Amino acid sequence: MEYPQDNHLYKYCAYNTNSLSILINKIIWVAKPESFNDPFDCNIRFKSEINTKAFRKYLDRTGRNTGKEQKKEQKENKREQKEQKKEQKGSHLD
Repeated sequence: MEYPQDNHLYKYCAYNTNSLSILINKIIWVAKPESFNDPFDCNIRFKSEINTKAFRKYLDRTGRNTGKEQKKEQKENKREQKEQKKEQKGSHLD
């Protein structure tokens, strides 16, 4: 199965600190389907078996990461920022 190519996800919300947080952190909050007032509003069936090779290909094609990869990338970015700050402090001492 080939995953669809999607480039955008829209979430309509008021302009406030929560919506700014969505833009800054690139994370959205959605309610659990159990909390919906219409039982047919979110009648989604997930396949228990996922073709991981096709899914990884989809993630690569769309430039997305899995949660673990994203956390690893964030840690690496923080480490690089710390190293850059150390280098900047060292260059001011010269």
